[in-house]
Amino acid sequence: QEIFERFFGTANPFADFGFNETLPFASRLRKPGPQKGETQTLDLECTLEELFNGCTKRIPITRKRYDPTGTLQDDQKLLTIDVRPGWKAGTKITFPNQGDEGPNITPADVVFVLREAAHESYAREGNNLIYTARISLLDALTDCGVQV
Repeated sequence: QEIFERFFGTANPFADFGFNETLPFASRLRKPGPQKGETQTLDLECTLEELFNGCTKRIPITRKRYDPTGTLQDDQKLLTIDVRPGWKAGTKITFPNQGDEGPNITPADVVFVLREAAHESYAREGNNLIYTARISLLDALTDCGVQV
């Protein structure tokens, strides 16, 4: 090996072909490719009725896209979200590659996070609906009915 190294100037005869000490073609693997854009997170507010029955929401977004001439332009896109019955607050809906583009940046993902709008009469805790009624002490101690 010492004779080989003195004769060729290297201990690795394949170093010129991209085979370094650790990984084959490691020099080509070190070059960074295009980066993914930063994820855009948006809130999607739904009422209790919409979460119970399900609904379809159409959300317009504005994003930066390259036009055919290669310049960045604002682009309008209408995203459709089918909210399924029973979804809870915090559910995430992802639209891959629908966000902004940029130089050496692939389009970002757009993520909608479901938020529950406040209801005037009910609150949701897990799978339960909570209704708070104000009644007098006398009604609480006796047999009374509350109209909901």
